[in-house]
Amino acid sequence: MTSISAGPKALLDTTVIIKALLGAGINRDVLKAARTTIFFEPVISNVCLLEFIRNVSQELKTSRKFKREPFTWEEIEQFLEYYIYPIVGSEGPVNSAFSRNNAQVVRRITYNATLRNVLTDLTSFTDREAEKLAAQQELDEPLEHFDLQDFHVWSTAIEAGCAYIVTDNTKQFPKRIGHIERVTPRQFHERIMV
Repeated sequence: MTSISAGPKALLDTTVIIKALLGAGINRDVLKAARTTIFFEPVISNVCLLEFIRNVSQELKTSRKFKREPFTWEEIEQFLEYYIYPIVGSEGPVNSAFSRNNAQVVRRITYNATLRNVLTDLTSFTDREAEKLAAQQELDEPLEHFDLQDFHVWSTAIEAGCAYIVTDNTKQFPKRIGHIERVTPRQFHERIMV
């Protein structure tokens, strides 16, 4: 990273990285700003980076949204060299505590666990912190109302001390987890970078 950040930490979700590769626009602007760390401190997890590589190298053709040929390894590597490696620096991406299909998370669905229960059980949240968060309606909804394959994003943002999760995935994704707010790249750009 090129400088010390004075801004909040923001976890950049896979959707931001994929859309930045697909072309110029707000997602690419967010990644460009992340390279300087002036506006915010970017966080990219190892799971999000692996999802990105899998999706753009294999699954774009079958995607309902994108319907295009997968990118070549050369194209992916050029993108990583220019946009991602300057962000993650020599430390590399942040380690996620959970994978996309973590058995501990999936098991909680069968017990009708709430997001609050799972955050208390599987992250560094204490019972007291979880009780404070319980005032937020979404945290008492059953976990099955959310996209469990994104639990790794929530838990990584919590563990990294993020203020934002920047994502285009606004369906089945909590708007807020404690002080962490889910925002779209456009919302993030308007709040932080202008």
